[in-house]
Parts: sequence; structure tokens; C-alpha cells
Amino acid sequence: MLLVGGLEQNVVLPSATWLIGFRKANGIEFGAGPTITGGGTQVAVAGGITHRFSMVNIPINFAVAPARKGVSLSLTAGFNMQR
Repeated sequence: MLLVGGLEQNVVLPSATWLIGFRKANGIEFGAGPTITGGGTQVAVAGGITHRFSMVNIPINFAVAPARKGVSLSLTAGFNMQR
């Protein structure tokens, strides 16, 4: 997942995260993996749930990536459709 943070403070803070995890049939999901940022590398842990509304899936996930100088927090949401 590619993210850009800090825009609300007129700063561009890009990051790239690769998560490996699982999703249960009820939509609960969990993953962990490396994150690369301008400040170095971190290990991210994420969890969330995918809500299903007919053909539309809406995943909502929260991720935490602790580092030596603080912690990165992410809340992501989106949608996709299945046929």
C-alpha cells in the first residue's frame, strides 16, 4: 500500500507498506509487514473489518507502525465491487 501523509501540514510524507495477513469469512482481517518511510523502516501491524452491502465491499482498517522517534497511525477505508 502506498500512502502520502502530512499534507494537512503542507509536508509530503510518503510511505510504502507490504502486509501479509488473513481475512475471516465474517470480514475481520489482520496483517503485519514492513513499512518504508523517509525516516527509515518500521514494522506495521494492521487490523480491520470489511462490511458487505450487496455487491459492494467497504474495508476499514487501522494500522500502527512504531518507530524509534514516535509511532505512525493510519486509518484507511475504500470500496470495491464484486460480480
